[in-house]
Amino acid sequence: MSFAPDGSRLLMGGPDLRLYDPVGGTVVPVGAEARRVAGAFAYSPDGRQVAFSHPDRITLWDRDLRTMLGAFPSVPGAEQFELPVWSPDGRLIATYEKGPRIRLWDVASRRYVGVVFDAMDESTGDNVWLGFSADGTKLHILDDDGAFRTHDLDRRHVAATVCARAGRVLTAAEWRTYLPGVEPFDVCR
Repeated sequence: MSFAPDGSRLLMGGPDLRLYDPVGGTVVPVGAEARRVAGAFAYSPDGRQVAFSHPDRITLWDRDLRTMLGAFPSVPGAEQFELPVWSPDGRLIATYEKGPRIRLWDVASRRYVGVVFDAMDESTGDNVWLGFSADGTKLHILDDDGAFRTHDLDRRHVAATVCARAGRVLTAAEWRTYLPGVEPFDVCR
């Protein structure tokens, strides 16, 4: 079950997906394709989209589930994606697979960004709860074994941490290897 942020919609999952207008107390008709969608789901922070997880991908729908807005590419060999969680600014979605493996997705480009945490070979619980920090720079992870982890997602902060740990200026090759996609900046110089 998920409420739209403004409270105007309540989406109920299960074998028969239902969308309600809780204010009017009515059922909102959804598109024929949406009635067949199954999996975990969550409204975007602005309430205009709903993300659904599927066995190997994520799909986005309009708030009333009449139109599919897009699909993220499937990830070969991926386990069942669970629990899509939106960043506060709506730019990222985090999902987990049983094991757990935590993945990030870029909403605008519909691209898989990468793995934030991978414990598929470790003994961990099967249930994971995810949440972004209020400013969206960190992803918090709690598993059913009680392990709590925080992962920094701010590229400049991660770069500064890498430089501080190295204790020296990184070479251009090291920067490309350990900080791909982040332009070098003065903190390491």
